[in-house]
Amino acid sequence: MSQTPDWTPNVQQVGGDQNEAMNYVRSLMKEGRNDEARAELQMMMEADPQDTRAMLAYGVSLVREKRLDEAAPYVERVQEIDPTNTTAALMAAQIGVRGGNSEYAEANYHKALQADPRNMRALMGLARLHNQNKKPEAAIEVLKTAVEVDPQSARVRRQLAALLRQNSQADEAKAQLEHALAANPSDRGTAVQLANVCMRDGDKAEAISILEKALEGQPGNRRLTMSLGRMKLRAEDYEGAETVLRPLASSERGALARIALVQSLIPQHKLSEARSLLARSSRGSKTSSLVHRLYGDAFVEEEKWDSAEQSYRAGVAAMRQGGDELLAEIDAAKAANPGASGAALIQIYKDVFAAKRAEQVAARKDEDPRARRRARRAKRQENREGPNATRRQQVLQRLAQQRNGNNANGQAQTGGLRARIQERRAQQQNGAAAQGDGAVTGEVLPPQGQGRRRNGGLMRNIIQRRRGNNAPQA
Repeated sequence: MSQTPDWTPNVQQVGGDQNEAMNYVRSLMKEGRNDEARAELQMMMEADPQDTRAMLAYGVSLVREKRLDEAAPYVERVQEIDPTNTTAALMAAQIGVRGGNSEYAEANYHKALQADPRNMRALMGLARLHNQNKKPEAAIEVLKTAVEVDPQSARVRRQLAALLRQNSQADEAKAQLEHALAANPSDRGTAVQLANVCMRDGDKAEAISILEKALEGQPGNRRLTMSLGRMKLRAEDYEGAETVLRPLASSERGALARIALVQSLIPQHKLSEARSLLARSSRGSKTSSLVHRLYGDAFVEEEKWDSAEQSYRAGVAAMRQGGDELLAEIDAAKAANPGASGAALIQIYKDVFAAKRAEQVAARKDEDPRARRRARRAKRQENREGPNATRRQQVLQRLAQQRNGNNANGQAQTGGLRARIQERRAQQQNGAAAQGDGAVTGEVLPPQGQGRRRNGGLMRNIIQRRRGNNAPQA
């Protein structure tokens, strides 16, 4: 194993002790020295061909580098040596999931469950796999087994409720969420999900009541407060939504809350404040399309149809995906209704917006949340390493230089101000000394200092006169 003078492992290697040897390997992996870690593990496996810990660690190091085909034989060898090793089975299942081999993943999830039928990781992983493979009934059965293993798990019941609702079993889905919330009153996700279910069923009062009770247990929680404000918007309780959202909108992180607050102000015809809040929102951000559309809604309230259409078109053009296609669809609808004007023309835009929103909701239902998170991470990575990465780095460096310059100027200004304050204090002290000399010689000197000193002397004279007037007569 190669050694470098500028690096010392976190845990020193001790020969002959497997635990210390594994700690040493972990320290190498933590420092990113995977090749050296695998060399150590290889020597351990040569010394003991049945060392399953070394085999698993070797497989883990390969999985971390996305060398899945190379990692699989080591994990499979562990299963041959110890068929009851659930860690190896779960790791093999993950290799199958990441490699896109669903059959291999499912087989290894079942192996883990054969070794431990109550293994929650295996149950949850198998349920996710069935859901990804468009087998909702199989996923539901697995999750019901998971509920039997851990009846109080809010996470399991939330996932089960989502699948039940997708399969038109709304009542049972609601019952699962109610049980989860009763067992976990502080679980925000369950409260929000149950409120959404009630709102979709048309029970607006129940949905709002659930969130209000959740907020009583967690006052000031931003997520619950935002959810309650949006729920009141959906219930068309605009005044109530304004009351809930206004404290959030005043905070530094209140960009989304300000947008929601605008949505509550426009129907109340509080257009000046709505436009002031919209002016604070960047038209170059992710919310730019919504900001333009809200400007359009404000113009609609004033029946300024031309301005409203201009804002709506800007909102469609600002969409990150599908804006051009949506504009073409709107123009086709306008061509089919050449006489549409005013409110009828604006309705064309609103119908297209509603159809687009319904399409997005349907697509999100069919999309796996984990796949969506992976796509977001990949997009962020692409932005960091993409064609604009160099330009972005230059901008960040320039901003850092500007901040440093501003800090230096601020320190210089602070130093100058401090010097002026000290000079003024010295002048006041010299004036006080001169006043003392004048009192001895009888010379009348002008009052020194600021109003606070002069007022202080005046108040003392008034108090002395009052005391003199109240003194008992001789």
